[in-house]
Amino acid sequence: MKIKLLLSVLVIAFTLTSCSKDDETPKLPANVKSVSNLDVNGKWVTFSFENGVATTATPTGDWDIAFNSYWVKLNGGTSGSGQAAALNTHSTDFASINKAPTEGYTKDIVMEVLMGYPNTQTVTTSLSALMTGGFGVTEGTIHIAPENKGADKYPSVYRPTKWVYILKRANGKYVKFQLTDCYNDKAKAIYLTFQYQLSEDGNF
Repeated sequence: MKIKLLLSVLVIAFTLTSCSKDDETPKLPANVKSVSNLDVNGKWVTFSFENGVATTATPTGDWDIAFNSYWVKLNGGTSGSGQAAALNTHSTDFASINKAPTEGYTKDIVMEVLMGYPNTQTVTTSLSALMTGGFGVTEGTIHIAPENKGADKYPSVYRPTKWVYILKRANGKYVKFQLTDCYNDKAKAIYLTFQYQLSEDGNF
C-alpha cells in the first residue's frame, strides 16, 4: 500500500513538473511564418508576405521586399510604387513586439553602398538604408566585419543582427519581420532564414 502511494505521489509530481516546464516555454503565435535558406547570392529575389512566394527577378509586380546578398529593397519610396517602409524596433525579441508604431518609418532612397567581398566596389542604387547590411553596418539585417569570423556559428565575416523590424507592406498593412540566420546547412553565407507575422490593424 505504501509503495503504491509513493508511486502515485511521484507520478503526480513528475506531471506537475512537466506541465510547469511546458508553461515556461515561450510559444509564438500560430500565424508566425518562416522561410529557410533562401538563396540570394548575387541576384535579386523578391518576396510577397501575403502570398509567401519568392521570385528570382528584378523587383516588379506583386512584392513587398527584395534581397540581393546583404542588400534590401522595399516596394515603396524610390524602389517601387507601393507604400512599403521600415522601422527598426532595436529589439531581438520577436515575441515581445506586439504593436506597430504609427510613425517613424523610413522609405527607400537612392544611395551609394559598397558591394562585394573581398573585392568591393561602390554602387549607386535605390535601397532600404535601414535594412541594408554591409561593412561595419549594425542597423541593417546583416553586419559584415572580419571579427565576425570564428567559431562554428559564424564561419565567415557575415553575421545576422537579428533586429526585429516592423514593415509597412506594399498595400500599407503591417508585418513584423526578423532575419535570424544568413547561412545554409553547409555554412555557406547569404542563404537567408527569416520569420514574419502579418497584421491587418498593427497588432501582433
